[in-house]
Amino acid sequence: MSIKVLSGKVFLVVTGASRGIGKQLAISIGSVLEKGSHVLLLATNLNALKETAKNIPANVSVDTVSADLAKTTKDKLHGKYIYIFLCT
Repeated sequence: MSIKVLSGKVFLVVTGASRGIGKQLAISIGSVLEKGSHVLLLATNLNALKETAKNIPANVSVDTVSADLAKTTKDKLHGKYIYIFLCT
């Protein structure tokens, strides 16, 4: 499958990536990304996120962050994400 927006290096953020539609999107889209792309998986269940990450090819960099976006503040997220954004 070739989708123009997913060509080249891509930075993909998937929320709810520990189960259901979010998990399936992360795995399906992650499997077609080019080498050097980066996927950030977000959900509250870190162990389940790590299981999702195992299903994404090794040529794609994957980070997992446990966060409840309904309750998390900008200040709490800033420290977690600033490293990921700067290193991609």
